[in-house]
Amino acid sequence: TAAIALPEITDGGKWKLSFSDYQNYGSYYVYHEVGISTDGGATYTPVWLGDGVSNSLTPITAVDITSFAGGDIHIAFVYQGNYADTWGIDNVKIEKAYEPVLAMSNPVFPATAVGDTSTVQLVVGNVGSGVVNATMAFDGFVSTATTVSLEAGDLDTIDVHYIPYVCIRAMLPRVAEGAVDGCGNRTGQAGCAAWLKHPNPGPIEVD
Repeated sequence: TAAIALPEITDGGKWKLSFSDYQNYGSYYVYHEVGISTDGGATYTPVWLGDGVSNSLTPITAVDITSFAGGDIHIAFVYQGNYADTWGIDNVKIEKAYEPVLAMSNPVFPATAVGDTSTVQLVVGNVGSGVVNATMAFDGFVSTATTVSLEAGDLDTIDVHYIPYVCIRAMLPRVAEGAVDGCGNRTGQAGCAAWLKHPNPGPIEVD
């Protein structure tokens, strides 16, 4: 290609090269390469290699080329072969991308009496780049789902509340001949068992 300006990135983003390619007669594959040059085309560094698998026009996984930023680059699409496979490319793009990463603390609840409430503060943060938007779901806790939106480096806190319950089996008395109790048990059966929620909380999930 002609020279392409690729400036340094200072906001935590990454330069990503993407394109779509197709290949016919993959069994005759010899060599496909995408290379980047920062010295005016004198030398090239491979950043992507073909795999010799026939395919219709398909987007490739974007390639991180951030390490080549800071000046002009040239991109080479290299094909080698003689009476070999056919290879085509389309939709070539270089875009700035961000990779937000959500990290959170590991809350530990103290011993809590049945019916009491323990509250622990959950710390969440974006340790990547860009903005992370997430819904925190607290399965097994009384807290409702909470939505967070965090810029790179931002932290937030969420109060998570937990009320433990105990498993109880309540045995009902035997019933009279021919009768049916509220659980569907007939004469001679011990009665039905009433189970409450188990005291262990479930996992904290992130969408």
